[in-house]
Amino acid sequence: MKLTKVRKLDLQQFMKAFGFSGEMSGFEFINWQSPNSFNFCFQEREFLASDIEGTQLLVTQVMPSQSMERMLPRCALQRPSSVR
Repeated sequence: MKLTKVRKLDLQQFMKAFGFSGEMSGFEFINWQSPNSFNFCFQEREFLASDIEGTQLLVTQVMPSQSMERMLPRCALQRPSSVR
């Protein structure tokens, strides 16, 4: 596998959007859903990040032990201006 692109996730913005507080640790990549989306865990909660190629990264919390069709609230995180 060859790395072709990099996308930055603003953890401070992410933590604020989903109501996290405290230490900014606990990010764990789970798997790729497609070339444009992936699952990850943050502090024992699972999320789907999608639209990697877009101007905003869409992050949706996935309900525990539910199918991908049933998800909790989502937010769009702005792409940092220094990363393209």
